[in-house]
Amino acid sequence: MPVEDAVIATKQVTQHIAPVLQGDIAPFASGDVTAGSEFEMQAVVQGPAHSVDLPQVVRESNFYTNLERQFESGEASPSSLQRIEELFGDRSQQVWPNSWVRLPIANLSEAARRTLEHDLRHDKSSPNKGPRTDVSRFFLTDQNGRKMLRIPVSYLLKLALADATNCTPPLENSIQNVGRRLQQCYLNDNVSPEILSYYVSAPTSQQSLGKLVAHEAAIRYLLTQLLVSWSNGPLGLRDSGQEVVVYCSARPPVTQQRFSECLPDTFYRELFTSPCLSGWDIGEDKQHYMRSCHEILSRSRWHAITKLREHGAIHTDLVVLPNLCDASLANNGVHVTLGSRMLGEMFSNHRHVDEKRIGDLTTKIVEHFLPLFVGTYSAAPYRIDFENFHAEKVLGFLPHQLHSTHLRMFWRRWKKKARNRVFRKTLSPSGFRRFDRLLAKLFRLRGDYVPDFRLLDYFVSPLSTHESPALSGRVGSDERLKNDLAEMGIYDTRLPLYSLYRQRFVDAVGYSGFEGRHYSLFPSWRNDFAPAVDLQALVTSFAVSKALTGELTHDDIPDSPFEESERRQFVFASAAGVPTVYVRSHTKNQFLRHVLAQTAKTRMSRRYPGFFRVPVTEYRHALVNILTAEMSHTANKDSQTELLHDLSTRLKQTQQNSAAGRLTRQVLNSISGRSNPMQTSGEVFNVASDSYLRTQLRQNHTLEAYKMLMNYWTHEVKLDSNINRQLGLIGLGVSGPVRFLKRLRGKVVDENYSRDDLLTLIRLILITIDQSEAAYEGIPSKSATKTSRDHQSTRLTGLHAASIH
Repeated sequence: MPVEDAVIATKQVTQHIAPVLQGDIAPFASGDVTAGSEFEMQAVVQGPAHSVDLPQVVRESNFYTNLERQFESGEASPSSLQRIEELFGDRSQQVWPNSWVRLPIANLSEAARRTLEHDLRHDKSSPNKGPRTDVSRFFLTDQNGRKMLRIPVSYLLKLALADATNCTPPLENSIQNVGRRLQQCYLNDNVSPEILSYYVSAPTSQQSLGKLVAHEAAIRYLLTQLLVSWSNGPLGLRDSGQEVVVYCSARPPVTQQRFSECLPDTFYRELFTSPCLSGWDIGEDKQHYMRSCHEILSRSRWHAITKLREHGAIHTDLVVLPNLCDASLANNGVHVTLGSRMLGEMFSNHRHVDEKRIGDLTTKIVEHFLPLFVGTYSAAPYRIDFENFHAEKVLGFLPHQLHSTHLRMFWRRWKKKARNRVFRKTLSPSGFRRFDRLLAKLFRLRGDYVPDFRLLDYFVSPLSTHESPALSGRVGSDERLKNDLAEMGIYDTRLPLYSLYRQRFVDAVGYSGFEGRHYSLFPSWRNDFAPAVDLQALVTSFAVSKALTGELTHDDIPDSPFEESERRQFVFASAAGVPTVYVRSHTKNQFLRHVLAQTAKTRMSRRYPGFFRVPVTEYRHALVNILTAEMSHTANKDSQTELLHDLSTRLKQTQQNSAAGRLTRQVLNSISGRSNPMQTSGEVFNVASDSYLRTQLRQNHTLEAYKMLMNYWTHEVKLDSNINRQLGLIGLGVSGPVRFLKRLRGKVVDENYSRDDLLTLIRLILITIDQSEAAYEGIPSKSATKTSRDHQSTRLTGLHAASIH
């Protein structure tokens, strides 16, 4: 459809929708918006190599045996075997990322065994089709003759929930049903555990959307930590020399990256691709799909080198080849999905084409605002040594996400920012590691530090082609783009189209909304996650209103690859800490021109004629000013003013108040005598970062969540006969929860729970979730076509769909 026709069609839809917008509630504003989230978490198993599954599987593999024989016969170099041996080491205690675990089947309750039996079916919807064809890989016999279960940590969490919910003493059916339902929220399609919202949140007159979503996420995190403790204790992992740790981390651990450097890609996929036991009827098909994802991403990384050469980012034939095993699938993000009752009702009665047209325009508007989130509310700090500061390494998938013009400008400015200079000449590493290390030592070339490495190291949003723009407003545009990208060899049509901000359709998931996939790691639930959700709702409401009223049309934000790259470069610049980007002075993006008109310190570039030189920080301040002016006549002006003031503070005082600054400072505190990440090597900083996230930040997250649970039972819960009965069944009276939580507060950090206390705490959280879910039913909905419980059911279905990569 030509752009002019799309504009006309959008205006026709706007005329039909205009009466809806005359009310007091705007789309995605309080009274209309609902929200849920998904966390991708990092899992490790601590223990000596002879007790943990990962090193045992590697050493017992044909690959390792053949490598040893090749080394003995002189066919393999010593370094190939030495790199693997260094991973094993001689230490008695090690940390093994994404290792599977082994536990005695006899330790599982009958209910947990039934859950396992169900999930090992070839097709869960057809029991008569028998078990999976690979069922033998999940069982083994140990040296003592015990039958052992071998599973990934992501699935272990589900089994632990089934075990704790159904073991003695028994729970009443209503709470058991809560536990069974929550099992559906523990997915494992990717390398790491993926945990969906337990219920849908909606703002009230007392609590903002962000605070309620953060509360649900914190309670979900706390229950996950308790399930880990249940696995380590009553399920017997610690007794066998294994200890599971699950925590928030946005990027792969250093050890995971080392495994990807020394293992063949097929063997790597066998070790680290999830078997997909939970969440899909035919788990083996999903497992094959995830292995295809890894193959495609690895292949895309290789294709990126060709583009870098074509685009001028690489000037010689000497390049550092990427690994055959791409570790980017181990990147973990947070997805926050917003739903609109108003749009759900509106588009359930109209054609899908209208929803696509409005949604694509909304997405394009929102993409301009995404730099506000990067580094401010979420981050993934990372240190890059000079020897690793190669375009083909640090630019990752950017050649597939930025136009060649912007990529060249971005890389030149990034190198300038890194200040790897000798006699005022910027140097790049040669590729000869020993020489580069010597060069770095002689001239103090330190590489660089970036605030959010995850957004640079993952394929977050492929660039459209001229023939198939993804956000043109035309139905099927994403499928056409995937076909084009597949022909180029950088994508696969089986994958959903990756996007920084993905639309959710009523027909597909039961609600109309958008999923934000631009978040990495939050230092705090209340101080970072909550305001980020509120800001996402504010920006989405702003964008949808502009799209519905016709103030902005597809014609104002064109769909050419250049204009698409032009607005997205601000996101990647924020992630890399690049201070300036360049925008064509006669850009056809009218909304971007509007933002630049309010951006201070913008000037014509002397290096690039016909381009504006735009400071990223000033651009972000301009976005805040636009939101401030827009919300001057909204109902929630006071709360939004506080939100935007907090955002402005984070932008002005990045080292003290931003997520990236605070995370970096905490990592440096663990490295004595360091106040700047550039004062230490990348190896030291990144290993220290892994340790901080696994220990101190995990404890901080747990303590904060525990305090939120205590606050709920102290101030927020409304006791009635039903709650009192439930509390009595788990051994707590009317005032019992507060006393019980205070007594256990000192045991939260060291996880020194007795079995009975741990079981009671898990069940208390199940009651908490049941009550929080019931409170959601009392929130009035603008749409009377569905009950809140029905809306929640479809919303959870949508979250399951959102988790598919």
